Amino acid sequence: MSKVVYLRHDAPVSERYVIEPQGTNSWWVRCQAVAWDGTPVPADRVVFFARSEAEARAWVDARVPTARPAAEAVG
Repeated sequence: MSKVVYLRHDAPVSERYVIEPQGTNSWWVRCQAVAWDGTPVPADRVVFFARSEAEARAWVDARVPTARPAAEAVG
């Protein structure tokens, strides 16, 4: 039996940032990869800790190109 695996080496790596409140003065930015078909990969990771939502949004905006939506706030 043989299997064919199609790899899209030309597809850009997509990421989605989610900002979550984790207390009164703590905001976490999580990064979640997006698969080639547009579905989010179930595993994510914390990439930044901030003391305010504005600080977290500024961090995300500095890393996300303007053509894509920046981040979603959860909570």
